Amino acid sequence: MALTDKKRRFADALLSGVSKSQAAIDAGYSVKTAPQAGSKLFKDQDVTGYLQRRSAPNAPPQKVKSEVKKVKSEVEKVNLDDALTLDAPTFDSRALLERIARDNEQLNPELAAKIALGLMPYDHPKKADFGKKDAKEADAQKAAKGRFGQSSPPPIQLRSVK
Repeated sequence: MALTDKKRRFADALLSGVSKSQAAIDAGYSVKTAPQAGSKLFKDQDVTGYLQRRSAPNAPPQKVKSEVKKVKSEVEKVNLDDALTLDAPTFDSRALLERIARDNEQLNPELAAKIALGLMPYDHPKKADFGKKDAKEADAQKAAKGRFGQSSPPPIQLRSVK
């Protein structure tokens, strides 16, 4: 299975130094079943892999970016009239997804898969589907080619009508 949000929260709590049962409680498991869940999660392959990646000696700590606050304060400063008259650059979602993948080397595998799915339409566009009429016509042509399809006309010598 993949590393779920609860498993990731459990592993992060373990890295902060709490016990297995307290980490399970912090991750959102019931207090009654926390010791069993903590023991089970500690043995889980996804959790152990995540713990090894995060506790590697050269692994940088996860950084919390405060860009959101800066953007919000800049947006509050801009007047509405100025925003309407300026030619604002269009939002490029592909560039955003590529930047997220590039800046965060230790991505959650599920998040990396979601980013790849988000980038896929840019690299491999979806082939257009047939319309209803085109699909019916294609099905009719396919059925007409079989054993019960229309036979070829008789040779000219055998035709009775001149």
